[in-house]
Amino acid sequence: MLSKLRPRRPSPSMVVAFIALLVALGGTGYAAQQLKSNSVGSKQLKNNAVTTKKIKNGAVNSSKVKNGSLLSADFKSGQLPAGPPGPPGAPGARGPAGATNVTVETSVEGLNPVATCPPGRVATGGGGSVTDPTWYIYASRPVPPAVPGGPPTQWSVQAADTGPPAGPPQPATAYVVCAAP
Repeated sequence: MLSKLRPRRPSPSMVVAFIALLVALGGTGYAAQQLKSNSVGSKQLKNNAVTTKKIKNGAVNSSKVKNGSLLSADFKSGQLPAGPPGPPGAPGARGPAGATNVTVETSVEGLNPVATCPPGRVATGGGGSVTDPTWYIYASRPVPPAVPGGPPTQWSVQAADTGPPAGPPQPATAYVVCAAP
C-alpha cells in the first residue's frame, strides 16, 4: 500500500512533451512582448502568406487602397456608374457601297426554266416554284457564266413529280436575284 502513495516519476516522453509545450507557449509570449508594434511588414512576410481568410472584415477600406490602383475588372458588373457620354466625334470614313439596283427576274413557267439578269447586273441568288403540290424542285443553281471566271447572270431550276417513283420532269418557274456590281 505504501507504493501506491509514493509519487511516480514521469516517463521520458512526458518530459519531452512538457518541454515542447513550454517552448511553444514561451515563444508566442516572447514574440508578443519583444516585437515592436508595426515591426512586421512586407519584407518579413513570404509571398501569398496573407490570404483573404486571414484579413478581418472591414480591415481594407478606401483609405487603405492606393488611388488609381484598381481596374474596372476588379469590380462586379453594374458596380461602377457610367460616365456621361463624350462629345460627338468626326464621322468615320464611308464604307464601300453595297449592291445597288437589286431586282428579281422571273422566267416563264416551263421544263428546266432559266431566269436571266438584265445586262450589267449579276446573279446573287435565286430559286424556283411549282404550281402542283405533288411536284418538287430537285435542282436550283446558278448557270455557269459564258465567260470562264466571270460572274453568273442566270439561275436554273428543275422540278419532278413526287412519285413514287419519281415521274418525268414537271413545269416550274425560276427566279434570279440581280444586282449592279
